Amino acid sequence: MLVFGMKDTDYVVIDENIVVRVKWEGNDVKLCIDAPRDVVVERDKNYEQRCMLEGIEPRWKFDKLIKNKRKRRTVLPTMQAESKI
Repeated sequence: MLVFGMKDTDYVVIDENIVVRVKWEGNDVKLCIDAPRDVVVERDKNYEQRCMLEGIEPRWKFDKLIKNKRKRRTVLPTMQAESKI
């Protein structure tokens, strides 16, 4: 896996026919993907669901660390301060 740090004006070219840009909207990050029509571009959930429906094993598995990070974002931890007198 190749990981880039990117600014809003940066982009990545894949195989000379796919361009991926990062677009910041406040705290949200969006990927802008320009690819030929014959290239399938799917979000992870759609990809995994399609593989399951077709009865095939996905070539790419979602990273467990990222999956756990996603879960933590949706659940706000409650913290209680203990007072010691």
